[in-house]
Formats: sequence, C-alpha cells, structure tokens
Amino acid sequence: MDRAEQPGRDIWSEWLQRRRAGESPEQLRRILEVLEPIREKVLDRAGLREGDLLLDVGCGDGLIGFGALTRTEHGQVIFCDISPELLAQARTV
Repeated sequence: MDRAEQPGRDIWSEWLQRRRAGESPEQLRRILEVLEPIREKVLDRAGLREGDLLLDVGCGDGLIGFGALTRTEHGQVIFCDISPELLAQARTV
C-alpha cells in the first residue's frame, strides 16, 4: 500500500506543515514572502469591514483567515478544512 493510501493518514496536513518547505525555516520564510502579497490582494478585494464574519473554506494553515483577523478589531473568522490536524493547529494560534 502506498504511504498516501494508508487509512487515517492526513497527507495534506503533512505536506503543508512539514514537506512544503522541506522542514527548512529559511525555505518557509521564502515561501511566505511569496504568499503574503497574494494574501493581501485577496483580502483587499474581499472588502472586509469592521465587524465582518469571514468563512475561510479550505483554510489549510490559516494564511487568509489569520491575515483577515489583523485587518479588523472586531471581525471574526470561521476556519473550515477537511484536515482535523490543520484545524487543531489553527485553534492553538
């Protein structure tokens, strides 16, 4: 059985948390340097206002949702993802 086919294995969480940057903090920093301006454009176009509620579907590691929280003092974000591991990680932030 292929590793990805093992029952209960969360390959998306594993990739996003560990393999995407090759477990290198420097590589993760470079990846975020590329992703953060894209996140800002997405949030600019979302037109968030004070007190809005954002539903972040497929939130992954929360890049969009956590960015939205920095834009409003009283806004809220609901994080939604198929990965229980990624949602658990988001709860700890």
